[in-house]
Amino acid sequence: MSNSKIFFAFVGILLQVSVLWSQHDILSPIGVRHELNKGLMKPKVGATIDGMFVYTVDTLQIGGTLIDDFSTNRFQQYITDPDDPEVTNQTFHALLDATNQPLEAGSVFTTVKTYLLKINLQPVITRDTTWFEPISVQYNNLQNYPVVYQNIDVYPRYILIDTVDLAKPAPDTLWINANLRAQDAATVYFANITDPESYWVDDHAHWNFTRARLPWSLGVVTFDGMDANGWPYAINTAQIGYADYLTSKPFKISPADANGLYLTFTYQPQGFGDAPEAIDSLVLDYFDVTNQVWKTVWKVSGTTNHDFKLVHLPITEPEFLQDGFRFRFKNYGGLSGDLDNWHLDYVRLKSNSAPEDTVMLDFAAVYPITSLLKTYTAVPWKHYRNNPTGHMNDALNVTLRNSNIIAGNTQNANLRIFDEGSIVQNYVFPGATLTTNLNFNPQTSYTTTHNLTQLSPAFNLPATSPNDTSYCFDYQFVASVPFGQLPQHINNDTIRGKQCFANYYAYDDGTAEQAYGIIGQQARLAYKFNAFQPDTLVAVQMHFVPTINDNSDQLFLLTVWADNNGQPGAVIYEDNFFTSRSPVYGGEKDLFWHYYFPEGAVVPVPATYYVGWRQLDVPLLNIGFDRNTNSQDKIFFSVDLGATWQNSSFPGSVMIRPVVTSKLDYLLDVVFEELEELEMYPNPFDNMLNLSYSKSGRVEFYAADGKLIKTATWQPQIEVRDLSSGFYLVRVISEESGFHKTFKIIKN
Repeated sequence: MSNSKIFFAFVGILLQVSVLWSQHDILSPIGVRHELNKGLMKPKVGATIDGMFVYTVDTLQIGGTLIDDFSTNRFQQYITDPDDPEVTNQTFHALLDATNQPLEAGSVFTTVKTYLLKINLQPVITRDTTWFEPISVQYNNLQNYPVVYQNIDVYPRYILIDTVDLAKPAPDTLWINANLRAQDAATVYFANITDPESYWVDDHAHWNFTRARLPWSLGVVTFDGMDANGWPYAINTAQIGYADYLTSKPFKISPADANGLYLTFTYQPQGFGDAPEAIDSLVLDYFDVTNQVWKTVWKVSGTTNHDFKLVHLPITEPEFLQDGFRFRFKNYGGLSGDLDNWHLDYVRLKSNSAPEDTVMLDFAAVYPITSLLKTYTAVPWKHYRNNPTGHMNDALNVTLRNSNIIAGNTQNANLRIFDEGSIVQNYVFPGATLTTNLNFNPQTSYTTTHNLTQLSPAFNLPATSPNDTSYCFDYQFVASVPFGQLPQHINNDTIRGKQCFANYYAYDDGTAEQAYGIIGQQARLAYKFNAFQPDTLVAVQMHFVPTINDNSDQLFLLTVWADNNGQPGAVIYEDNFFTSRSPVYGGEKDLFWHYYFPEGAVVPVPATYYVGWRQLDVPLLNIGFDRNTNSQDKIFFSVDLGATWQNSSFPGSVMIRPVVTSKLDYLLDVVFEELEELEMYPNPFDNMLNLSYSKSGRVEFYAADGKLIKTATWQPQIEVRDLSSGFYLVRVISEESGFHKTFKIIKN
């Protein structure tokens, strides 16, 4: 990871100093991908193995050739329900006796030797010490699996002092609180997995269709600095190390398999993400079955983006050519976010191969289809239903690749659209329109643009559904194969998708490859929408993404503008300071956060309008940026208080979606917790401020110019002696309950 990234990890801006002065809109790597959170079962708090699942996976048969082109999900899916009939369990105890039986619940011992002390008072004071006999037990702290017990000697956790000559003798007890060994229990669950269609035992790396540049087929696996749940391995640090792993299941290696066994794969650095530096690397390990260790057999250092390269490696060493052989890919780089990207495609394990056997005999689609609609990926269903004519995509991009070493004759392709399972349209794409040549040239990718209205001028998606809320159509694009290919590649000949309508407009495809932001106090971001009809906005959806630094404490004012000759014009609506917003990072089920207008208000808008924000301070707010759709000419920003506007410097789409009123509004209502009236006193105040009650939340102090100068936890009493005399705005916020209130106060 470069020095610039180490700098960015602490200040949140990945730029050379010269760029900072010349450019105001910035792309940054993503720090956390909340949408990847799988919510998998984890051990209970306390670092024990209680609740852990232990899986035994099946051994794969190579059978000549085993290929994953990543067009389908071949990551092993695991049982996580303890009540599943296929799951067994075993309870382990921390303390066992010599016969492997658990000691009684509540048993506590110490490894410190303890004793009984008898004190005789007559005829003279004497002391007699009797050491307790050691108790032999088996012990494990239940923090790791497998559970391996250690034989130890323990003692009662007390010292007894018995004064025998007293009228009523009674022992005194001194409890030992050091070196304790207590009985505990942990239940571990076990499941045997048999799934020959799944090849990978882990999914730390991210399976996706959008983050690589011109892969050889649909789907790649991306390596970065985030785990399977989209969370940095070492958040808010400049640490580097091994991050994602992609590990195969074990293989059965027969004598036939061992003959001419080769591993072949393709890789690319950066893609649409962050470039790995020279100190970063992509690494391949083989498992040495004889010695039960992993050995590195190949690695490549980081560099900027290039086309996918093919690697073809023989497997000849006897320690690998045994049953139980495995291989894994891993990346070395920054651990604090979506950094130092590598993309992997076409992993092939093949026997009876040879050094020259490097051809991937495949003809495949490369990217998903973004939208069947012109301009937008989604529009409100009621807007389309009211005006369905003329909105089919007139610039549909299709990317195909011939990975063979010989040319393939052009063949027709088909785009079929289904309404509730019934086909309603079959576009035929003549083969000659899918290439820029007479044939599909060998090892070449082709991106061609198609006008659906010319292919079928009268067709529009059926608009017969009477509801105004939502509707979806399924579609399949099938590229006809110009030569024979292996059955493992059938899936990548077909692009499957849904064209859905809801209650919003969208340019983006729903995935963020990077984060976009504007540098500058009072900077504006405005996103242009040419709607199908005038309407009323009830909210604006935004997908903010955390970069390596968390900027969720920054404030902005939600703003709507009218049009002024193709640029943002008069302000139709803008928050006031008391209703200012902050970036909210949505999770898997709520990728986009709804920013509602205050107190249930709605905002009428004309057919052309702009939505966005006015930020109050300099730092980037970091909205999600989709690199696979391009609405660059719709993105405007201003750094001179709205006096002049300019377009974004980057091709792509920001992830902002205006929401129009519909019968879905009842789902969009924000239900605020009913709270008693909050009071703040005294006013004016000296060194302490009082609040009439407290909740989980924070209190923010702003100077008269709107600058945040102090943040405190919401408590009944807050010390403010560090504030100088003057006028302040104090904002009390509980995001948990949706409550916020602003006070005007004066410091004496």
